Amino acid sequence: MQIFLDIRTLSLFSGLISACLFVCMVYIYKARKTYPGFNLWTLAFMLNFIGFVLLSLRNILPVFITVVLANTLIVLCYAFIARGLVDFADGDQNTWVDIAPLFVFIIAFSYFCYVSPNVNARIVVISLVIMLVCLRCTSIASRKISVILEGKNWLLLTIFTLMALWFLLRSALTLSFEGKIHDFMSAGIIHGLSLIIATIGNIFIAIGLITINAQRIEEKVKKRTAELNNLNQVLTDSEERYRSLSDAAFEGIVISEKGIFLEVNNTMAKMYGYPKAELIGRRAAEFVEADMRKEIQNKILSGYEKPYESIGIKKNGTRFPIEVHAKMFAYKGRQVRVTAIRDLSEQKKAEEALRESERRYRALIETAPSIILHLSPEGRILGLNPEAERLFGCTRAEALGKNYLERFIPGEARGPIYQDFKEVLRAERTRGYENPVTDAYGKERILSWDVAPLLDDRNEATGVIAIGQDITERKQAEKEREKLIKDLQEALKEIKTLRGILPLCSFCKKIRDDKGYWEQVDVYIHKHLQADISHGICPECMKAHYPNVNFVD
Repeated sequence: MQIFLDIRTLSLFSGLISACLFVCMVYIYKARKTYPGFNLWTLAFMLNFIGFVLLSLRNILPVFITVVLANTLIVLCYAFIARGLVDFADGDQNTWVDIAPLFVFIIAFSYFCYVSPNVNARIVVISLVIMLVCLRCTSIASRKISVILEGKNWLLLTIFTLMALWFLLRSALTLSFEGKIHDFMSAGIIHGLSLIIATIGNIFIAIGLITINAQRIEEKVKKRTAELNNLNQVLTDSEERYRSLSDAAFEGIVISEKGIFLEVNNTMAKMYGYPKAELIGRRAAEFVEADMRKEIQNKILSGYEKPYESIGIKKNGTRFPIEVHAKMFAYKGRQVRVTAIRDLSEQKKAEEALRESERRYRALIETAPSIILHLSPEGRILGLNPEAERLFGCTRAEALGKNYLERFIPGEARGPIYQDFKEVLRAERTRGYENPVTDAYGKERILSWDVAPLLDDRNEATGVIAIGQDITERKQAEKEREKLIKDLQEALKEIKTLRGILPLCSFCKKIRDDKGYWEQVDVYIHKHLQADISHGICPECMKAHYPNVNFVD
């Protein structure tokens, strides 16, 4: 039994086992997916291998190499395993917890090696340090690794706990039952058994570390599989929603590759009068006018993405206007072209109806005998008709953009008209508004306006439309009529005065006026009736005063 538990043989055997474990770890590290910390575990078994080999060379190599360095490498192996577990668990970066036991070990071990040589003390120091590191590994595996793996790895927990208990027991046995050991190579059966237990423990530690790495890969695969399943479900749902939306769209939707239809929606099939199955695999250029096909094909192959119009051909040969808008898109791992096709037939009809309405409106404006102005809120001329051009003596190009008030309103009238203009912008339309303007000849004319504000969607004024009539002649006629009426009223007043009793002198026949003056009859009549009096002699007076004169009638 003593032969088989020879310390040198067991150290060399442990070193070889560690070498095999190191090779296995290197293979897994190179050939498999590994996580942070696995590289430290691989390095740990390499250090363990070197440490046990150096330990087996005791009395062959210097004491520093075979004792201090060898045992330091063995302790460092367990420290690297602990640090690797921290990294594996995505732990903190505070490495002093892992380094502190190593420093304590080196100081204590060197002291009992050189200052106060004591093999028993060195055995106790290395056992206690390894025990502490194993306890730390147990804590990490229990608190952190179990969270990552969603369950505890009982192999690691058990082996680290058992090794910590064994090294504690070894320390106690060394202090209690062993005599003073002068040479570790000739130590008792307990220390040989310790090497065997450490070797078996290293094997199970390696298995446990490989197991948790595999478990994490498995957990990752499960999560990734679940994510992929969810993603596939999302894609399936998305595709179903896409199909539903596509079929419900008012536009024809086409997915094509190099101009060949891969997918079409119901609207597209209905628009062209084909069953969906007949459209799949057909070329897009087949469904447009022949003279446009080359241009359409070039746009498809070049990835043209701006909207454009074309002429589509239905199954029954009917031509109709279409608008095409396409974009490149990733679909089932391929770059395809998604195209929206809109039937413009109704829009073209509406546009033509609008153009016809605009033509009638423009013809009405152009031929209207009234003056029509379109003014901005600031009073700038935005539009005017030919009648306005004729009155103001300027062309449309000359008038556009000019300020109407400054250009055509006399200076003394601008202020009040400007205020009235602002009131129109804030109120409803105004009828019969009159104001003076200056015409093409510099003469002042009077216009009567019907004015209405132009409102946008927010009910805010964007301008004013004014329709005016030239009422200058009418105003002049009204003035002349008023003057005539006044004159007639004055004449009527005079006539009424002759209808009353006239005071007439009985002798001289003079008439007294309203002021008390006596006037000759002829003067009074001329003054009040504005009639001239001519004098003559009646036949009776002629006979009476001139009897000898023959009177000819």
